[in-house]
Amino acid sequence: SDVLRDLAAGSGMNKITAVKYSSNRILNALLSEKKAVALKKNVEIEYMIEPNVNMNFMSDLDVISLFGNLIDNAVRAESECTLDKKIIKVNLFESEGKFNVLYIRNHFLHVQKKGLAFISTKKDETEQHGIGLKNVEHIVQKYGGVFTAESQEEKENIFEVTVCLPKV
Repeated sequence: SDVLRDLAAGSGMNKITAVKYSSNRILNALLSEKKAVALKKNVEIEYMIEPNVNMNFMSDLDVISLFGNLIDNAVRAESECTLDKKIIKVNLFESEGKFNVLYIRNHFLHVQKKGLAFISTKKDETEQHGIGLKNVEHIVQKYGGVFTAESQEEKENIFEVTVCLPKV
């Protein structure tokens, strides 16, 4: 696909040099690009990724969609906050040799929920809204995993996402 070709070639990333975070070159390119975009919005992304975590059981498009949607949401939410230091934590690690766990933590100004589901707070009506987390849920289900998203408004307005994917 065009997205994969652009990521692999670096054309959609203004020639950003990909840092080696993992053994997956697409994930490395994506994480490097997201970090550069976040910095332009005065948001720091702190990656803590175990070097031996293998995401190669997922299709490249699913890796892009999963990590891209979650990190984009976190960057948007964090950038709206009035904190002096805006930082997102992204952890990816292997648990018990059986699961890959992705954990993302960011601050938010406000969230909206309909029942148990989070709904988009984007104001721009020209953008597609509310499909990112649905895409994430679909991808996680496709690989037999578990997805949770929680907002903690009572202390510091923290939003946490956890994705647990069984290793194939």
